[in-house]
Amino acid sequence: MGNLGLQELLLLFIVIGLFLIPLILFLINLQNTLKAIEPQNRAMEPGTVWLMLIPLFNVIWIFMVVSAIANSTQAQLEQYGVSSSQKPTYNLGLAWAICTLCNWIPMVGVFAGIVSFVLFILYWVKVNEVRKQLVTLGQLHQNKGEGSIL
Repeated sequence: MGNLGLQELLLLFIVIGLFLIPLILFLINLQNTLKAIEPQNRAMEPGTVWLMLIPLFNVIWIFMVVSAIANSTQAQLEQYGVSSSQKPTYNLGLAWAICTLCNWIPMVGVFAGIVSFVLFILYWVKVNEVRKQLVTLGQLHQNKGEGSIL
């Protein structure tokens, strides 16, 4: 239980990096998704996704982020004339958030952790797809507006 040696510190930094780097890239994706949405359609400011880095608080905040992303993307898509009966990212995000919460339950936590990791990746991909769709629709909407003036 003495001081950590150089090898132990290096291993610690590698392990932390393996978890922290993907999380930061994921939060950048969420932030960019909210930035692609016009301010009047945002249910959350883009910078607030970084509150997910606060330990324990993030277990609850994850539900707020998932809901805000879903509501914001749906509002923006509706503004572009794309109607959907469901919020595009909500069900997958909610499943991920619930499994993340279940990580704290003894005996269930290991299984929930594996499922949570898979849902995390799927949610990340889904949010990225919706972000790309919003950017494309935004460019089309902007070009359409410019064309009608001339």
